[in-house]
Amino acid sequence: MDKVTEIRLNRLDENQKTTTTWLEGLDNRIAEIGRDIVEIRTANQPRDLPWAVRFLLLPLAVAAAVATVGAVIHLEIVVGGIETSIHNNVQSIGELQRIQTQAALDQAEQDAKAGDKSAAKQRVDQATELMGKLKSVPVSAPPSFFESAVNTLDHLKFAGLSDTDTHEVSLKLADYRSALNPPPRIPERREKFESIKVTVSGVTYDRFAHSVIMPGCGQVEAQGRPCTGFTILLDGRAINATGMPPGEDLFVTASNSVEKNQDVIRGGIFIGSSQTLDGIEWQNVTFVGTKIKYTGGSTKLENVTFVNCIFDLLPSTNGIRLANYAALDNKQKLTLPSS
Repeated sequence: MDKVTEIRLNRLDENQKTTTTWLEGLDNRIAEIGRDIVEIRTANQPRDLPWAVRFLLLPLAVAAAVATVGAVIHLEIVVGGIETSIHNNVQSIGELQRIQTQAALDQAEQDAKAGDKSAAKQRVDQATELMGKLKSVPVSAPPSFFESAVNTLDHLKFAGLSDTDTHEVSLKLADYRSALNPPPRIPERREKFESIKVTVSGVTYDRFAHSVIMPGCGQVEAQGRPCTGFTILLDGRAINATGMPPGEDLFVTASNSVEKNQDVIRGGIFIGSSQTLDGIEWQNVTFVGTKIKYTGGSTKLENVTFVNCIFDLLPSTNGIRLANYAALDNKQKLTLPSS
């Protein structure tokens, strides 16, 4: 690392520590102001006073109440201003962390090109940790940040690092972008996953308390019947799958090969649960709060969006391609062959 970059990173660390200390002080001030507001509001509660007090002292009481209410409003404005200030400072810290993240990846590339893979891996681990912090807030980031990070990770591969070396940071990048994606417009009527009816090749499923088992073409062809695949059309419906058993996929395929299964799911919004992408072609689908899995089979994605999802993808070239698809929020078609 050159001297100038090292000095800049050290200053960023010092600034971040100073700002963190300042934010902790603000938290204490906000707590004190909040207690003051509660006390003032409690003091203003109506009481059952004697007749003489109510009527003789009423003008003075009104004047005092007006002054007190003004103080409450002023305090609430102050609290709102502090909250805005905290939000702005958190975003500023996030911007510094984004700079640190990109600097760590850039340095990792230089180390890898110089043949120092150990140092490169350390920088990648640093970027992974920073990415997790960026996602937890989450801190806003322009598309160019994700494009630059993906490009640098591609360069690291050509510089000698393996898919396993960059796998974790690729997942964190996908997680981060997913946390920033705006939620879809959810129809007013949200259907529970266990109550919708979906027709698959003439068979109607009317309860989704457990996974929908996609039969796959292999079983049909084994019976001597032609198979043109199974298509589930959801027409933009939002399916609430939060009641599904933990770890159970919404749809389970006969194999992890999309070519063998010929299964297509089109036009749905899935909320919650988990889903393995292998073996299915996904078109115009949005996953919200879903655990996304990939085990190395073949799949196709077109106009698929991930919102507040987490990713569990096989450490492989295809796994990283899928992570990049999510990180770049790519709406084009992605075809992954079996690993």
